[in-house]
Amino acid sequence: MNKETDRFNLEKWNRITELKDCPPFNKEVLAIHDDHIYIGTLIKPGNQQFWQLENDYGIEWVDVYDVDFWAEKGSYVDREGELNFTKILLPTNYSFSIQFYNHMWEIELMMEREGFDPNEFRLVEVPIPGVYCFDRITSHLGIDYFVMEERAGKVVPTYLTYEANENGQNCFEADSILKSMILNAIWADQIAFPFKIITSNSVFLKDVRLLDLIHKANEKKEGKISLTESQQSFNKRLISLLEREGILLDGWCIDEIAYLKEEIHHVLSKEKKENLIIKYDTKKDAFSPAYFAVNSRGDYALHQATSVKEAINKYQA
Repeated sequence: MNKETDRFNLEKWNRITELKDCPPFNKEVLAIHDDHIYIGTLIKPGNQQFWQLENDYGIEWVDVYDVDFWAEKGSYVDREGELNFTKILLPTNYSFSIQFYNHMWEIELMMEREGFDPNEFRLVEVPIPGVYCFDRITSHLGIDYFVMEERAGKVVPTYLTYEANENGQNCFEADSILKSMILNAIWADQIAFPFKIITSNSVFLKDVRLLDLIHKANEKKEGKISLTESQQSFNKRLISLLEREGILLDGWCIDEIAYLKEEIHHVLSKEKKENLIIKYDTKKDAFSPAYFAVNSRGDYALHQATSVKEAINKYQA
């Protein structure tokens, strides 16, 4: 901590001068001891009571009053040594290290640079140390699922692919959080045609109107979801295929979205009477219309369409 700013920074902490100033027993908090920050737990084995302090270097035990200040565990200290509180919603059943809070700080800054509000997201899983899975806090499951991973001392967005490359790898670095959201794949045994099985690692906007995907960022009308400008730009490109052919957007909704290898399929529906698929090729960065129908062998398959109207007319539910 910066000695010159301790007084200002520590105003946000709870100062310990007597036992009543301490947190409840066995509650994990952030604790300051000898100007270092720990994950601390006040414990009471038998008639004794003392602090158990843990950081990235190990565990130590100290007297109650050897800890000067404590704060809730959902806090972290930024690079200037000032105490802040995480904007991302954290689960309460994980034991986090100081390194974890530094990673959350980096991830929140990256989110804000891309136009995402960290207050709208939650940490859903830490499958292994240094890998963090996030999702938007929403009634729509998996609406904005993305993954961050520590690589070479830096936290970066990553995504999984359906197939491994020649080196057996299927996890790759993305150049943005948005790309992590878009490119994270769904596994083969989770796919059912026409995409009736969707898991939390897919973008899932079921029954959301197309018009609600391109509303202005400052609109707060009921039923509309909050999307960044970059997300809306992506959706506008998809929707432009319908608009170019004079198809009105009223009534059209997202049925489901699913991933197949290097493609993302947006299944659209209008009042359960009309259907089509807009296919996104992740390598070509291009959208095209498609439809499901029985082929010459009697199999239910995806077909490329020359126009959106053809995709609507030939779609067989």
